Amino acid sequence: MSKYVLANVEVPIQINIDGSIETLQSYAKIHIIRQLSSPDDLKTVTLPVQEQIDNLFTTTSTEDTSLEKEEIIHIEETERDRKTTDEVLTILKSEMKSGSRPPIKNTSFKSKKVFKHNRTAKAYG
Repeated sequence: MSKYVLANVEVPIQINIDGSIETLQSYAKIHIIRQLSSPDDLKTVTLPVQEQIDNLFTTTSTEDTSLEKEEIIHIEETERDRKTTDEVLTILKSEMKSGSRPPIKNTSFKSKKVFKHNRTAKAYG
């Protein structure tokens, strides 16, 4: 007796410039969803694959053009902002402070904070 399962198969499809279709089966992914009693339980899509792809690109092309215009405007605004911030945020090397202080001369070790951590290690005798 045969058993049936419902699987979701994801296969990338390459659409060439001339309109031909190639499936990239090496990148296919299969996800098992549930068990079926018979294959007749499924509802089939009557549109061929080529028509589904054409419908997908025609609906997304109108949405993409408006999204692309918004993205271009956003990119131009960010580039303008970057140019202004680059001009404002220039720092010269002479303006930078050095990270270390010069050593203090002619002082004793009695009140130096550097040597207070080993106060108990000193052996006074």
